[in-house]
Amino acid sequence: MVVKVINENSKSRSGKHHRIISYVVVDTECRPLKYVVKSRSEERPTYVVGRRYVEEIEVPDDALVIQLDFRRGIRGRVNGDVVIYDSKGELIGRAVYRKMKVRLVDYVSTKLLDIIKCVLRRAKVPVKRYGVIKAGRKV
Repeated sequence: MVVKVINENSKSRSGKHHRIISYVVVDTECRPLKYVVKSRSEERPTYVVGRRYVEEIEVPDDALVIQLDFRRGIRGRVNGDVVIYDSKGELIGRAVYRKMKVRLVDYVSTKLLDIIKCVLRRAKVPVKRYGVIKAGRKV
């Protein structure tokens, strides 16, 4: 199946603002899977210095595509989103990253938090605490 993802690394001219959007393809056991980039088109990035690509990738049927989106503001605080898609490109979960805490806000199952933990640990993102918003919207 083909999934549309974004790959960006850009920063402002002053260097005080920074944005990184990346993705990881894993299975339900958090093992990395191979994928094929079908097409890549360049877009205008969020900030002036850097690049942004919109890629269409072909993934296996049992794959999960995890899109990591992190922004660093003027005071050095990092905020971000972790979005999980299935192999058809449908949203199955979303978590937010603020103040070194990850909160699962939209989800099909709370077991997605284990996959998010594994991916963030592998990406060496510092996290103090994980949580699930009980009043979160079921996707």
